[in-house]
Amino acid sequence: MTYYSIVEARGTGGAMTLATPPYLRKEHISVYIDGVPTSMFTWVGDAAVSIPSVPLNRLVRVVRRTSPGVLLTDYKDGTQLPGATLTVDSKQAFYMAQEALDMALIGGGTAGGTVPPGIELSQGGIKDLLNGQITPSELELSLREEIERISGPEDVVGTVAWKILQEAIARTAAIQEEAAARAAALLLEARERGAAITMETEARQSAVESLASQLTTLTASTGAAVAALQSKQQALVDESGALASQLTTLAAETASTAAAIVTESNARSSADNAIASAVEAIRADLETADASLHASITSEQTARVTADAALASRITSLEASAGGGGGGEGGGPIPPELTARITAVEQALADETSARAISISNMEAAYKSEDTAIKASVTAANQARVDGDNALASRAAVLEARVDPSAIPEGKTVLSLIADEATTRSAADATNAQAIQSVQSSIVGPGGVGDRLAAVETKATTAAEELGTVKANYTLKVQARSDGKLAVAGIGLSATSSDSAPTQSEMVFMADKFTFVPSASQVDYVPQPLLFMGVVDGVSTLVIPKGRIGDKLIESRMVLDGTLEARHIKAGSITADRIDTRGLTIRDAAGNLIFGSGTALSSAYITPSPSWLNSNVTLSGLGYTGATNATYGATWNGTISGQPSDSSISNNQIGINAAGQFYGGGAGTGTTVSNNQLSLSNSGTLYNGGTPQGQMTTLPAQDTRYTNQLPWQYPMGLSQEFKQRTSIGAPGNATYGILITERPWSDASGGATTQTFKSDDGEWKRLSLGSHEWQAWQPKLDRQLTAANVSTYIAAAAIGYAEVGVLRAQNFTVGAMSDVVSGGTSSGGRIEISNNRIRVFDSSNALRVKLGYLL
Repeated sequence: MTYYSIVEARGTGGAMTLATPPYLRKEHISVYIDGVPTSMFTWVGDAAVSIPSVPLNRLVRVVRRTSPGVLLTDYKDGTQLPGATLTVDSKQAFYMAQEALDMALIGGGTAGGTVPPGIELSQGGIKDLLNGQITPSELELSLREEIERISGPEDVVGTVAWKILQEAIARTAAIQEEAAARAAALLLEARERGAAITMETEARQSAVESLASQLTTLTASTGAAVAALQSKQQALVDESGALASQLTTLAAETASTAAAIVTESNARSSADNAIASAVEAIRADLETADASLHASITSEQTARVTADAALASRITSLEASAGGGGGGEGGGPIPPELTARITAVEQALADETSARAISISNMEAAYKSEDTAIKASVTAANQARVDGDNALASRAAVLEARVDPSAIPEGKTVLSLIADEATTRSAADATNAQAIQSVQSSIVGPGGVGDRLAAVETKATTAAEELGTVKANYTLKVQARSDGKLAVAGIGLSATSSDSAPTQSEMVFMADKFTFVPSASQVDYVPQPLLFMGVVDGVSTLVIPKGRIGDKLIESRMVLDGTLEARHIKAGSITADRIDTRGLTIRDAAGNLIFGSGTALSSAYITPSPSWLNSNVTLSGLGYTGATNATYGATWNGTISGQPSDSSISNNQIGINAAGQFYGGGAGTGTTVSNNQLSLSNSGTLYNGGTPQGQMTTLPAQDTRYTNQLPWQYPMGLSQEFKQRTSIGAPGNATYGILITERPWSDASGGATTQTFKSDDGEWKRLSLGSHEWQAWQPKLDRQLTAANVSTYIAAAAIGYAEVGVLRAQNFTVGAMSDVVSGGTSSGGRIEISNNRIRVFDSSNALRVKLGYLL
């Protein structure tokens, strides 16, 4: 349906931007979600509003309500009437007629029909709006939630509390308007009468009525100053009951200031009820061409007793404002308005079935101009209620600070919010409690573009049933959202106990990184993590710094790149496929090296088994199989029995040299084979490793292409590996290369460990930094310098002195430059160029040309 004063849309599950109907002032525009007013919207320019988040399929209405009780145009005698002023006056009446028509249509009527009061906030209205719009299951859930929020016992800010507060604000405004009208009428009478005292009395007695009344008026005026006091007392008894009332008005006014006090007291009693009420309105005003200041206090107190209920209520409002007067359409721009307001509502109610106590307070400070709105507010609501079945206590508080879009660049709303809600409920067989606190800071752009949000929410709930489950839950959630990117972390704790199900407790963590740190004892102390878990470069990672587990010291370096380092390892079984023999060493109980892969051994610590003696061995390539004659406990320094008949290798010794190689240590009677080396081939057989003329020796390269070992992981000496460039972070574009490692000593005291990486791109070098870190790669010059690669091998200012045959450059900067043309010295013919002059000398050292600085 199309309306004149209402714009409707259905929620999309996210942020929405809706156009507004035409209006006279922004404060005439309100936003409703399923009939419930919301302040969570921001202006987008002057013709649209943005709502941060609207649940799917919820009905959103942008509604215009033009001031029905306040005229927007003030006509003054002798003043010209611009067209804009008349337009505002006519539009106010026109818009109000449109709004009345739209309200009739919303209520199901027609033009001219009656308007159901409060249709947008009634439960029936909400049902009508939701019916047929969502699925039955969602309808049932949403209706239960909305009905409980509107009229149920769990009152929170924005529902019952908010409605009562809005009613209180409206009532105090009405009291102030009525008091202002009374004071204005009394001052008008005082101007006409001047100094005067009048008294009117009336006394009437009949069989059915008794009346006594008195009206006293004191007035004084001179020039622009006027003062008046009026008091009216009345006592009345008739068939309906007894009434006593008093109305007092005090007013004073000068050319620019005004002050007024209006008090009204009533006591009434009838056959079925008694009521006492007191209303007081105090106001002070200052109106000049440059300033508009107002201060007011409004108080309303009521006590009422009926046949079935007792009620006591009090409404108090304090308000101070500056600016905002004058101007407007047809009268120039409206000055900025600053307002401070405190409103409090207290109510106690008891009837035949229940008792309720409610306390609501609101503090607000606001700055508003035609294009800027800034507000800070604190709202608190408390409620206690008991009836024949249960008891309920609830508390809600909201702290809000916001800057409207027009106050900052790009039309963004800046908002910070703290909300605290707590509810407890107990019945005969069940009880529950809930506490929720949320802290939020947000920057919302037009249409949700460029949104920024940071929020923290904690929620604690407990529930117990006499014949059911006992639960306790606690959740902590933090989130940050920026331009559609969301980061969320949370902790959830849950404990459940039930007669019919197993007891269960649960702790859930949600985070990309998980870190334990010790408490900081000093303000400037940055604690080091005790434990870190998270995703690093897309890989799940666990980091445990150096620490103790029990009485054992555990260091992070002990587990590195899939390698375990430990002084002792106890295991039921370690298979060969899990042992890397590169650098593997075995020591005896005294710590002596008895086996080392690639490490020199000492025969003094090798104790052979007796079963080795005279056992059969096979020497491939020698064609011999038989027993060896070696001395137990010593090196093999004997003969090989069963040698060939020519005795070509008799009496030769087989030993191990300092480099860990086999060798023949003697000379036979025939062919000499002394000092020839015997080595172990890849197939496990012995071969003659001597170096005949022309034969080359090689240093094999191990294939470790995917690892990046630390300095301490390399053995002392020279190592050569086949590497993938990206594994070690070397510069260039080549895929593979040779990595040569030179470790001079077993620790850093012998000097840094050096690595050289050679590939198609060139040669690079890096040094160790301690035993657990490498320095950055540095290029090594291995090719001709060209214009394309000179910056790679020569850093800026790296050349201290150079002789250049021909210097070519588009530009260069020098402090001073001397070019010796002849003679080879600075005293002969030459050109001297500095930053402020040029001089030319001939071969006799005579100055011939001078340009620039002439001294």
